Amino acid sequence: MIRRLGKRGQEDKIYFLIWELIVLVMVIVALTVAVRGISNNTNYWKRYQSADLAMITELTYAGQGDFVVNYNMKQMKMTTTSKALLVVTSGFGMLSADTLSFQTFLKSSSFWVYDKSSDEDKFPQSFMFAASKNIKVLEGNHSTDFLVLYRTGDTLGLQERYVTTASLCPTAITQKDMTGLKFDVIALDDESKDRASYAGIMLKQYGASANPSSAGKELVIFLSTDTASGGTPGTVAATKIYYYDGAQAYGEKLACLMGLALKTHLPDKTFETIKYDGSFDADAGFIGVKDNYARWIILKYDKSLDRDNFGLSIKEALIEYYK
Repeated sequence: MIRRLGKRGQEDKIYFLIWELIVLVMVIVALTVAVRGISNNTNYWKRYQSADLAMITELTYAGQGDFVVNYNMKQMKMTTTSKALLVVTSGFGMLSADTLSFQTFLKSSSFWVYDKSSDEDKFPQSFMFAASKNIKVLEGNHSTDFLVLYRTGDTLGLQERYVTTASLCPTAITQKDMTGLKFDVIALDDESKDRASYAGIMLKQYGASANPSSAGKELVIFLSTDTASGGTPGTVAATKIYYYDGAQAYGEKLACLMGLALKTHLPDKTFETIKYDGSFDADAGFIGVKDNYARWIILKYDKSLDRDNFGLSIKEALIEYYK
């Protein structure tokens, strides 16, 4: 006897097959990603480095004074197997990279490590550390093979560079006569206009900003307010100093000196230097102006910073840079 399925039965069978295919695809993707991690040993190192950083953090709580820990991330070379697997999981466009870059997130009470980016890595590794009500954690992330974990006073942070004296800044030769140069300070938002005006006035006595027609456009400093900061109880925002990736570390040296000057005059605040990552590419006030100058830098600052000390720090950093 031949049993015939009705229309309802045929529809149920089709739905069942569709769900089977969906589950099969999910299993294949999960196994592929897992095998890729095993082939590069990345899961082990992500777990190891997140746990290591978390335990080091707890050690800094135990001692008195400030701590700075230089931390080299493991560099992972991609194997032939993992390159082939990336064709399946990420597409052919990913095959140009031979080295996997770890991305490290410092969160309020944990470290998270990704082997690509937070959007692409579906299997990050994390490890928690003991939170302290006396320590303020500056959350942030870095994609680099070298990290600096620091605790200064009651502040804990993570960055790519930590310097305490000008001698530790990059040694690019930047000596120039400042009187023939033009320095401008430009606000990228309304809240920054007052600081930009004040800093610009302080710089006029050293450069040729007062006579722009005869000046070479040497440097422009862009100011942007960190809208997530500004004295909110229980929060601390690090002022970010973005530098251009120019030849001979000119931009990095300027950012480094700027951070030192700011830290000198505002010791209770936190500052970090960051190679420009495209954060302001959508800002016409930045994109349309920066190429008119030989050098540029962006300060995304905590709006609770004292205006006078902020302007003084900018002036002193430039004097040190060009001397």
